Amino acid sequence: MAIRETSSIRYRINVSTSTKGIQTFECTVDAEGFEMDDVLDMSDSLVDELTKRYPPVPSTEASEQQDRRDEIAAAEMVTAEEQVLAEAAKEALQVTGIEPGADPVATGANERREKDAREV
Repeated sequence: MAIRETSSIRYRINVSTSTKGIQTFECTVDAEGFEMDDVLDMSDSLVDELTKRYPPVPSTEASEQQDRRDEIAAAEMVTAEEQVLAEAAKEALQVTGIEPGADPVATGANERREKDAREV
């Protein structure tokens, strides 16, 4: 490694982990007074050290199966909520006497017209 008297080196590192457990290293080596091969060697050794310090999280079949189970449970929860809402709507229609599929606004207007006609 050829080092000059006016050499300087600066490292910038950003380690991030995605929601899937994938780690990335954003590394910048600012080096003045060094040859390119030396800078690349320093950068490689930096990545090696970061990989030792922050080992990758293994993507196991068990965690993927758990993710799938979580997705299914969430979908079932939505379906159960939709069923409760549908049953509540059906009960509300029965209480009001409106036929399923009928327009409640139009039904209300027809009832008012019939009432008005009877009063006349």
